[in-house]
Amino acid sequence: MPVARFVRHSPSYLYLKLYSLSLLVTLFASAPVSARLAAASAATRSDHVRWIERVRAVAEEGVRKRSAELRRLAGLSPVAPTTAAETDESKGKAETGLSPRSVGVGGGRGVRRQQGHPFPFALKTLATDADTRFPQVALTSVGSRVARVLRRWGRRVKDMSEVRGSVRRDAEDIQRFPELALQAHVRRSAQAHELETRFVEARKRHAADHGHLAAFLAESLSTNTPIEAADVPTVAVGGSGGGYRATFGFAAALAGLKRAGAWDLVTWLGGVSGSCWTIAGLYTIAGLSPARLLAHYRAVAREGHHPMSRQALDTVARSRRGVYFLLAPLLAKANSGVVGVGIMDLYATMTTCYQLLSRSPHARPRLARSTFQFSRVWQRHSLAAGHAPLPVFSAVRVMHASPSSSDSRKTNDAKHMATDEQDKETAGMPTADIAGLTRGRLNYQWWEATPLEVGSSDARAWIPTWAYGRSFVSGKSVSTAPEISLALLLGQATSAPAGPLTGYISALLATLPRGTIMSTLLARLNDFVMHRRWEKRWGNPIRGADEPNPLYGIGDDGTWEPKGRIKLMDGGLSNNLPNHIFTTAARQADVIVSFDQSSDVQTGASLLRLADFARERRLLLVPDGDTSPPPPSPPPPTRDSDATPTADEIRQRFKGKYALIFRGWKVKDDQSAGVASPTAKPAVTGDPDVYLVYCPLLPHPCQPDFDPVTAPFSTSYNLVWTSEQVDTIAKTAQANVQDYVVPALKQVLLEAYQANRRRRLRQQV
Repeated sequence: MPVARFVRHSPSYLYLKLYSLSLLVTLFASAPVSARLAAASAATRSDHVRWIERVRAVAEEGVRKRSAELRRLAGLSPVAPTTAAETDESKGKAETGLSPRSVGVGGGRGVRRQQGHPFPFALKTLATDADTRFPQVALTSVGSRVARVLRRWGRRVKDMSEVRGSVRRDAEDIQRFPELALQAHVRRSAQAHELETRFVEARKRHAADHGHLAAFLAESLSTNTPIEAADVPTVAVGGSGGGYRATFGFAAALAGLKRAGAWDLVTWLGGVSGSCWTIAGLYTIAGLSPARLLAHYRAVAREGHHPMSRQALDTVARSRRGVYFLLAPLLAKANSGVVGVGIMDLYATMTTCYQLLSRSPHARPRLARSTFQFSRVWQRHSLAAGHAPLPVFSAVRVMHASPSSSDSRKTNDAKHMATDEQDKETAGMPTADIAGLTRGRLNYQWWEATPLEVGSSDARAWIPTWAYGRSFVSGKSVSTAPEISLALLLGQATSAPAGPLTGYISALLATLPRGTIMSTLLARLNDFVMHRRWEKRWGNPIRGADEPNPLYGIGDDGTWEPKGRIKLMDGGLSNNLPNHIFTTAARQADVIVSFDQSSDVQTGASLLRLADFARERRLLLVPDGDTSPPPPSPPPPTRDSDATPTADEIRQRFKGKYALIFRGWKVKDDQSAGVASPTAKPAVTGDPDVYLVYCPLLPHPCQPDFDPVTAPFSTSYNLVWTSEQVDTIAKTAQANVQDYVVPALKQVLLEAYQANRRRRLRQQV
């Protein structure tokens, strides 16, 4: 109906959906006020908490004066401390809201005695009684509060009415959005974009001409021969998923690399899930400074709000044009008429706007349009000249294979093996054997987004980043719209809440010891869900966000893309490391540094991820060290015992696990791919095709009492951290980089540089 359509596409309706969702999240994510007061220090308490303490102190002083007045009128001697020590004790307890004395509170005909706390009634009672009992306390009345709420919502209504006009003007503003005058085309190729190829060469020249590689390897280079740009290895740094633990840990790891002088050697910077938040903040509000980004995260943590709570929503809405950045992407998507606005779209705008809202008082505005235009990163940070790494967000497309299509693929295995990555059926639909998922039933197609393009090397299809979100038919865009908001793009790359039920169960199974009752029950539940094929229906009421499918109507090798919508999901569903996007036909990195902040890094699941990646990309990885998992974590210390491990115990327990080196060679079949045993002698010759440094987030001797896996606040689902907790994980992550990752990186960079040099010299002969 036209009326229903008008309501669904109105800013007021979208804002109410945001507000309702934030209220729901607030109910489940809120922490007791007493816990927040106990955890907050005097320097980091919020303005609201300080206001409560000030009101309480004034109220207690009023109670004390009123009690003294009543005692005087009754002819009783005033109660006063008799000693200086008692005076100090009373003063200290008044500051904390405690008092050992009985206090009289005036009321009625006599003196009513209150035992214990001198101010036993709640703050709401204080608010209603403030005018009569404590007129000097400046508290608002109920009427003024109602008026304030009405004024606030009046401003919201005005903002929402302006949003519709802003979206309409954006759709016609060619000066601000020059892509409106362009028609987009699907680029069908397995190779990288021409501008990215030029960027790689410029980045290598930048590292060679400015002496960055020579300075980083100064202790290892035996000669003073100038480094040729062609010999500089391409380095890809990737971060895993893991919620805020991954966001903060990856930012701290990048700060460690920058402090060590390795930042200018990084060619690509990619992430999965929570690490994509880090990359987005680094290239927008942080100005490529990991230290500044960590300071921003500490400022956000001081607020103590869940990014999808009502308090977070109000924080963004109160900022200049905050309602626009919350609603404009949703309204533009709803007005397109191709896809609807779902819960993950609301999640995307809320989390991104709250995280990217500048907390600096000097930032004007606190949210800017350019922040949410990912393609602008190319010019903003001079990527064409190679001045910074190329950011890459990763996601996967879940492909449900039917038995008939699975059988048809089996009949053509020989052709698929011969065509390798040129064939869409094999390279476009990689599968992951994770925690019991059977091959051929659930396939994952890796997609990526850079400031240049959004597309898939597996599907061999790419479109300009500014065109993602438009409708495509047979390789051409049939609609025009401004560039999609970075918030919606991030929402798809970080859409872990919308994963299938089997994905959650499989991730949980990977962290549980096998043979236990819980693991057995979960495994049976997983088998039941798969047997019923609930994974095809996702088994999750939270659905991923839809976007127009840029491959719609494209035929390739006898296939046809019939779906008009595409649903890109969190890459952690396939593999919680972004190694796939660094080892494609379009992008072959010489060195990969994988920072793994997953919750299962102290189990064998981390090696399974590397094995899955190696098989799907047909690599044979040979480890340089022991790949067995470390001993299980000891139980947390009890209150009456001192079981905190010492620095030496931490150092010994995780020896050789902080930065594990793998050397990889390309192979021609799946049987030869995978992770070899450290003692095996694989039949490979020549220099490795890729070097991989696997860097799990493990406890460090600098903080032996902090384990990123077992710490109560360091879970993948906790999105409310304190600034002290951010500092805690940052300290451990940076120490790991300084003591273990940097030496390993120097070793593999030297080997890769020497291999490139030998290869170049052989070609010149």
